[in-house]
Amino acid sequence: NCYIENDTDYEAVFTNASIPITHLFLNGPVSATAINIINKNCSSKLIELIIASYAPGIMDDQLLFSIAEAFPKLVALGLGECEIT
Repeated sequence: NCYIENDTDYEAVFTNASIPITHLFLNGPVSATAINIINKNCSSKLIELIIASYAPGIMDDQLLFSIAEAFPKLVALGLGECEIT
């Protein structure tokens, strides 16, 4: 388990290539910056992504497409309390 408090913590955890992340559950409100960091650094192995809530509010098509394009092995995407356009 890893507890992340802010966007700088995402950078520290997800840029470490020695941590193979295959399943990721984001339990708190997640920012667009955090999702972009994850998109850039976890693309090769991530197969499951759960986002409990999205901090900026509405998830738009561009964000959802960026997730789909970033993770070619993704087989499960869970969106908890996320509003989607």
